Amino acid sequence: MTTIRLRRDNATRKLVESAIFRTLSRRTRRMMTERGLTSTDALFGLHQSGHLSEDYVVGVIDRIRDGTTELYFHPAADIGGVPPSAAAQLEVEILTGRGVRDAVARNGIELITFADLAKGKLAA
Repeated sequence: MTTIRLRRDNATRKLVESAIFRTLSRRTRRMMTERGLTSTDALFGLHQSGHLSEDYVVGVIDRIRDGTTELYFHPAADIGGVPPSAAAQLEVEILTGRGVRDAVARNGIELITFADLAKGKLAA
């Protein structure tokens, strides 16, 4: 519902996807736990893939709950050769922009990697 509160576009699609992914996630999470695998507690950005904005990302960051949260991006910078899509280049700008940095600092968010998550190197 966070995504719909922040961006109402394609609300029906987002609701259907949400129901499907919640069902699959519950089953998968049980299987992962049985096998000793770790994952994030939440994921944001999937429903906005290719249509991210700084306002959306800052809105998500301002609503992050305790635990681990993955923000779903596909950023790519133009470094020569075949340039990435405009959406991918925009995601680089969003992620490196002042608004996102300020939101992360304002909310006291600790940035980690999946390696940190797998090793259990999370702040208590």
